[in-house]
Amino acid sequence: MGRPKKENTEVSNVIENTETKDVGFALPSGVDFSRDNVKVEITDADKERFFKSFISDTPYEEERSLFDCQIKVTFRSITVDENNDIWRQSIKDQKSDEVTQNSEAYLLLINVYRLAMSLKKVEGFAYDGTEISKDTFKVTDDNPNTTYVKAKADQIKSWNAFKMATFLKAFSEFEHKLFLLEKDVCTQNFWKATV
Repeated sequence: MGRPKKENTEVSNVIENTETKDVGFALPSGVDFSRDNVKVEITDADKERFFKSFISDTPYEEERSLFDCQIKVTFRSITVDENNDIWRQSIKDQKSDEVTQNSEAYLLLINVYRLAMSLKKVEGFAYDGTEISKDTFKVTDDNPNTTYVKAKADQIKSWNAFKMATFLKAFSEFEHKLFLLEKDVCTQNFWKATV
């Protein structure tokens, strides 16, 4: 006689949940949110642009190349208000069960929202979502949980997974560089480059 089979309740719950509600995003292959392997070069020109942005209280912008300089995209830093709006939208998504409690799906959703807020241009043309703003977007009774953040990101969520993964990687590198510039702004070496 064999042992009685023990049912794996965790797997059963996942299967049950996938049949009854949307499970959210699947993490595209190639997307790695760790910054351990990201190599960022910060030039004196980068420091000067960052310093000017810092002083003038305007978003820092940078053009990045994809596919060996075949495609150029422009990112900009997001504001504190935009960051807060991203978190508010993610809370709405959780409350309405539009995203699962899966940490990878939630992390991906937050990063897609941040990408949508930061993406300014693709090949010199304004990103399709740039015309959607907090001031112009109207929440409807049909979609009370959709803010301008989600509306901007919906464009990206319709992309192929490999395209989204490529843009997310470039965006992660941009944010890492921005983090390093923010960190360096407090050092004497940073200020020497701006003189």
